[in-house]
Amino acid sequence: MPGDLYQIFVAKEYSQTENLIFFILPKIEGHKTDRFAVRSAHDGSNLGTISWHGPWRQYIYAPESHIIWSDGCLKDLLAFMQKLRDDRKTPIKSKGEDQCH
Repeated sequence: MPGDLYQIFVAKEYSQTENLIFFILPKIEGHKTDRFAVRSAHDGSNLGTISWHGPWRQYIYAPESHIIWSDGCLKDLLAFMQKLRDDRKTPIKSKGEDQCH
């Protein structure tokens, strides 16, 4: 979407690993939590978005279509999401833990 592309350009780099770069996206009006764009540290391609999912009380990752992941990239993504969760200091409700859709 054009709006998503705009957000990538105005996003500020937040964190980087060997494989991934995380950009904090502008807040959406009425939303309290941060969203993050995930990009490849190798070629800069957009890999997806991390955002808060209220019903599960945790951050979730929404990948772009047809993304191929190595175990190193997955570990980096998981570590970043765990840090976001730990920084919130909000207990995860059991009904939302480890759900996929």
